Amino acid sequence: MNSYRLREQLSVTMIAVFFDVCQTRNLSLTARRLQKSKSQVSTLLRKLEEMTGLTLVQRDGKKLTINEQGLSLGKTLFAPINLMIFAQNRHRLQHARQFHASNEPQNISYIRVKIPIRFFGGGMSQALIRSVAICRRLQPDIFIYCEFFDNYNYYHYDQTFWSPDWTSLGELSINYCTEPQNAGTPEDWMSPWCVLRANTRQQKSIHDLETLRAIATEHQLVIPKMPWEIMQQMVGFLEHNHIPFIYHDTDYTQLLNKPLPSHTVLLVNRLLLTTGLVSEHLVSPFPADLRVGFRIQQQGNHRILSQFQSVFLRMVQKPAHYFPVWQGHCTWRQWNYFYQVMHAGSFVQAAQRLFVSQPAVSKQINQMEKAVGAPLINRQAGKHPLAPTAIGRQYLDIAEGIFVATDDFIRQIATQSAYQRQDLNLGILPSIDKNSYLLDLINKISRWQKQFPELRINIIEERHQHLLSLLHNQEINLAITEADAPSSLKQYPISPPEPLGLVIHPDHFQHAEIPSALNWQEIVRYPLILLRNGTGIRSAIEQQCSKLGIDLNIAHIAMESDSLNLNQQWVENGEYATILPRSAMGSLVAAGRLIFIPLTPTVSRVLKISHLSARRLNPFETSLLDLLRCEPN
Repeated sequence: MNSYRLREQLSVTMIAVFFDVCQTRNLSLTARRLQKSKSQVSTLLRKLEEMTGLTLVQRDGKKLTINEQGLSLGKTLFAPINLMIFAQNRHRLQHARQFHASNEPQNISYIRVKIPIRFFGGGMSQALIRSVAICRRLQPDIFIYCEFFDNYNYYHYDQTFWSPDWTSLGELSINYCTEPQNAGTPEDWMSPWCVLRANTRQQKSIHDLETLRAIATEHQLVIPKMPWEIMQQMVGFLEHNHIPFIYHDTDYTQLLNKPLPSHTVLLVNRLLLTTGLVSEHLVSPFPADLRVGFRIQQQGNHRILSQFQSVFLRMVQKPAHYFPVWQGHCTWRQWNYFYQVMHAGSFVQAAQRLFVSQPAVSKQINQMEKAVGAPLINRQAGKHPLAPTAIGRQYLDIAEGIFVATDDFIRQIATQSAYQRQDLNLGILPSIDKNSYLLDLINKISRWQKQFPELRINIIEERHQHLLSLLHNQEINLAITEADAPSSLKQYPISPPEPLGLVIHPDHFQHAEIPSALNWQEIVRYPLILLRNGTGIRSAIEQQCSKLGIDLNIAHIAMESDSLNLNQQWVENGEYATILPRSAMGSLVAAGRLIFIPLTPTVSRVLKISHLSARRLNPFETSLLDLLRCEPN
């Protein structure tokens, strides 16, 4: 992908069509709204796919919808389009104010809104779009900068922090809340859960939990991908009431793009739904009072903050019957050329950076100034480097924001291109020793992977407790863990039991015989460095000491550290001893540089492969699970 070519070819019209289909999910409706033919809309979408090299659209006969990759890109593209529409709105306002080039333009200020949005097409994004449009009309000189965060996004997205040279009026931080007493919204504004099914006459009503439990035994009660906090509210409720369900790896927006199978019952909170998503499905209330609202933190006292908060909460509760039509008075190319001219300080140097001729740059800038109705660059003879006019200074700030946001878009394309292949995200425990059983497993997995050239394995190395969190959050598919897990996870042994023992330097026994074994009460004699809480080994040590009445307090633990490299170095230097399986430092023990002394009674570590109980494994995951569950060598 050529970034220069992409900046040249991106157009506001193309992105306007893309955004509109994200919201309407209807090619015909978008064509009518934007006064284009369906073939024009389809051609623009196909051109965007060709430019990015990504499949963004799902085509099923005459039906066309944006897929997960496309909806994820929409989040990235909102930032530059938001800036362009803000500039256009101010342009209209300046003409209404009878602006002249000699006048000083009205100062711009901004607020920052942090909001959890994964894909640009659900209820939250629709509420955001309409709220920004309404507040832009109320306060046209205040820009609403939206910063997206997300703790469950499969397509990893890091939004570059951009701080304009304008007055900041404050910040709103919006997040989901499942506890009414902690929500910043009135309880009657909290959104209930919905049951979605195929729209057929044979569907029985769901009046109570017993009916739901009966349906769950006959059908598949499905919880799709959705924001973590919301999903866990329903998961906890169903597990508490012993109602069977399964996870689905697909986002709820994609499952609702087509008719649901007759045997599938989907559970989604109304907060996430839109008119377009539910139009083809039978929707009924969930038979229990579970609700989701927002916790909104406000920094600053300007009235735009309370205005936006009020408008946003209304928009969340109100089904969308309209969306703003995205337009811009300047082209994407013009914004890019203006940014390059001002940063290069001359038209000639900007042309060199853009790999075009100097007259081509001048033409674009002249057309941009004509659209604005005022000069943007001070062209006084002999004035080098070039300087912006008063209004040009504001347009330069906007151009910088568009440039940063377009860079984000280009990075996101590169990231998503990597996801075009089949991925398997595998969590493993930290390990450094060449004799470690964990490394044997990784080598085994590497040999297995060669059967599947289309499969890429992503290794995520974390502590035991963090791996469990990643599994629950569906950020990894499988994990190699070392201790028991909650009932929400399935675990299978993949290693022989490895007894724990004291790993210590031989110098500690210069004047004494090295014992063949130690009991647990004796470990307090040695300066210990242990892994911190949250690791499976530390949990096993704590449980054994508690069972034997040993007070393993801070006085007996010289240091806690999760760094295996540092721990090994300190133990090898004779400063501390530690408690580990023999294989964790097996090469140093085999070389005689460290000693392994078994502890009695025996406590063993067993490595296990873990996955979510209610999640269906794909063929790759099943194959790997079968491989690792074979009897260890």
